[in-house]
Amino acid sequence: MLEKMLAQNKFLQRIIVLPFSSSLRAFLFSRFIGVTLAVFLVVLGTATYLYDRLLIQQAQAAAEGIAAQTYTTISSLMPHGISREQLETVIAEIKTAHRDTPYQIKVYRSPLVSELYGEIEQRFPFRATEQALAPGYGRQFTLENHTSTKHLYALAVEDQNCLTCHPNAEIGSVLGIVEVRQSVREMVSRMRSDYLWIFLFYGGLAIALVVGITTLVVNRVSATVEDFRRKTEEIQTVTDLPAISRLSRNSVGFSELNQAFQAVGELAERLHNVAVDKDILEFEIKILNKFIITSNVVQDWQLFVKELLLDINNILDTYALMAFFQEGENEYELDVFWRAAPSHETRNEFEKLIQKQLYNQFQLPSDSPAVRIVHHDCGSPVPLPKHLNLKDIELRTKSLFLDAPKVGGIVGIGVQSNMVMDSIYHIVLDSVLATLLNLVGSVKAIYKYTKDLEYYATRDPITQLHNQRMFWELLGYEVGRAQRHDYPFALMVIDIDNFKTINDQYGHAFGDLFLQQLAEALRQAVRDGDFIARYGGDEFTVLLPETSREQTLTVAERIVKAVSGMSVLTPEGIRVQATVSLGIAMYPEHGKNAKELFLVADNMMYKVKGEGKNAIAEPQEAEITEIFKEESKINFRVYQALEEKSVVPYFQPILDLATGEIEAHEVLMRIPADDGSMIAASDFIQAADRIGLLHKLDHLLMEKTFAAVGNQGYQGRLFINLTPKSFIFPEFFPKIQKLCQKFDINPQRVVFEVTERDTIRNVSMLKKFVTMMKAEGFRFAVDDFGSGYSSFKYLKLFPIDFLKIEGEFIRNILEDRDYMAYTKSIVTLARELDIKTVAEYIEDEKIFYACRDLGVDYGQGYHISRPALGFTKLPARPVGNQENSS
Repeated sequence: MLEKMLAQNKFLQRIIVLPFSSSLRAFLFSRFIGVTLAVFLVVLGTATYLYDRLLIQQAQAAAEGIAAQTYTTISSLMPHGISREQLETVIAEIKTAHRDTPYQIKVYRSPLVSELYGEIEQRFPFRATEQALAPGYGRQFTLENHTSTKHLYALAVEDQNCLTCHPNAEIGSVLGIVEVRQSVREMVSRMRSDYLWIFLFYGGLAIALVVGITTLVVNRVSATVEDFRRKTEEIQTVTDLPAISRLSRNSVGFSELNQAFQAVGELAERLHNVAVDKDILEFEIKILNKFIITSNVVQDWQLFVKELLLDINNILDTYALMAFFQEGENEYELDVFWRAAPSHETRNEFEKLIQKQLYNQFQLPSDSPAVRIVHHDCGSPVPLPKHLNLKDIELRTKSLFLDAPKVGGIVGIGVQSNMVMDSIYHIVLDSVLATLLNLVGSVKAIYKYTKDLEYYATRDPITQLHNQRMFWELLGYEVGRAQRHDYPFALMVIDIDNFKTINDQYGHAFGDLFLQQLAEALRQAVRDGDFIARYGGDEFTVLLPETSREQTLTVAERIVKAVSGMSVLTPEGIRVQATVSLGIAMYPEHGKNAKELFLVADNMMYKVKGEGKNAIAEPQEAEITEIFKEESKINFRVYQALEEKSVVPYFQPILDLATGEIEAHEVLMRIPADDGSMIAASDFIQAADRIGLLHKLDHLLMEKTFAAVGNQGYQGRLFINLTPKSFIFPEFFPKIQKLCQKFDINPQRVVFEVTERDTIRNVSMLKKFVTMMKAEGFRFAVDDFGSGYSSFKYLKLFPIDFLKIEGEFIRNILEDRDYMAYTKSIVTLARELDIKTVAEYIEDEKIFYACRDLGVDYGQGYHISRPALGFTKLPARPVGNQENSS
């Protein structure tokens, strides 16, 4: 209903909505009107009340006066014996005298008078009147109600004179009563009609004043607010904020509002000092959006930077981008990427400026050739300015240098643009350059790392020859190709004679140098198209595609001669020479597949070594038969060991070098021979791996080991060697769990050893396996740590508990400073990573104490104990210094 009324009556709508309006004018007007009306009503009510009271009091006083006057007149006539007619005449005169007044006068006779002189027509309107006629009640009193006021005045006997005419009375008796009545309603109505117009006049005046004051205040505030609104609408950038600050200096006329506008002005000043322009933010965001490394970036980092510079030019007018790299200890390279081809003069001027900055930054001699500057043209259709002198280039160049090279060898970055001269953009460019520095460095590092990964996935890092993995792939490929095209080819297996002696005598670094020289000699000796690989250690292979027996022997003789004539100079000035043992296998005479060919060539190489070395061997028919027979015999031994479950675990103790107590045993695999001896794992592991049974041998070994633990009551740890190929079998992990449950073996007592060379080739598979096994409580050790090429990086990938240091390091720790340094580094690294270290091949007492003094945690070797069928229980070894122990 109310909504309908509001919709139909806009005036009513305004009256109702106005007090709740949010505008300043409506707020002030409604509050002022409300207060004015409240004050007006209070004053009106108060004045009416006071005036009514005053009017009544005045009426009472007048009535008292008239009553007293009437009494006095009547009393004065009584002693003269006034008659009834005379009395009524006197009363009539009194009434006539007050005819034009609001007072009515009546006189009543008391019962005492009626007894003597008879009844007259009169009425007694109130009981109070009757009481007033009673003796001793009172001389006078007043009666009031909302319409009238009555004043009663008693005519009483005052002395003996009154008793002459009224013998039935006594002193104090009431003979009559004078009543003076006044109509209050008429008086009040007349009074209110008089002063109501006065109040209406002043009320209207007050409303006019409210409207005037409201309009004055609102107009004054509205003018400033409107000015403030216009100024804020004009603000488009951060630089426009001071306009609000200037506005705050204008006075509104009210101190509170002045303070508010002043606070707003101060806020605008602070915002101007700290805020960043939207254009600048958009510029920075757009720039940073370009700094994304995608899979395409790794193909060519220089192409990426060129495309990046062209993208930046869509946002920021940039002439050039510079990247400064440290390539070597004292070698630097500056790559300058120009938006478009610069003039010869611009290039020269720019090189002068950059060289000046670089040489000062890195304190290089002014004539140093160490800085190589390479210019790149990004091919933008937007040409560079025609004239850029040295001063212009210097003003427009912003550079950022580091004290030390970051990822990718980057040590500096720079940009040349007009925006460099803008103070705000100068700050933004600082952050952009910092990001760009890491980006370009990362891009180059990823590019280089990817290339290295691609290269070393197929190459040996020392000799740069192909590695074992690539050898097997190409050998298999060559077998297939030869089968399809029906041609022969040859395989050579080459081993350096006495290379261990060279390594032990002259050190590991010289051994690497010798391998590099030998690889070069092999390259010179073979034909174009022949394939050379480093199979491992000091063993090499050569694949001769489409080659006859005569050609193969020619190449082999050339290789033996080239190596024999090679000499490498040691740092001490000693020339070192070596020879090689070379075995040959021909396809298809000596083998129909890759494994058969390698087996034959490998056996021929070992035949040469057994007959005196430095020679060439090719197999005879009887030898081939014997080789395959021996291979079959080894394979048979493996099958037999699995079928009869005759795998035997041997245990070699691992000693705590600090306390001398045996803390663990390494489990070694053996299988029995026909004569009752034991065949070492090294004699059948490769054969078991080739026929795919090695993982079954591992499982059988663990079962036998766990049974021995229970039978002998052994409580220490077990170090068990595993081949990574075991990880690919889904049933391997559940079998290990069942074995631990069956023999009540705590998984935390089991440490699985994986050789570092194998794990690098199976990183993803090993990581999954290690994570799963670690969750069950099993521990892990890296065997032969330091023998591979990624040892330290490998530690970051897996949660390893033990490092078993490469035995070659330990054997030569006292004779070779390099091996001592390697061992120290491994121990320090392991301690920082909270990994325990184990030294293998401790063959004598001196090595024992050297390892202990270096801080190696555990040790094993023949000096401590040889492998045995049962768990070794040795007394604690002395742990004092070597002199006291001898």
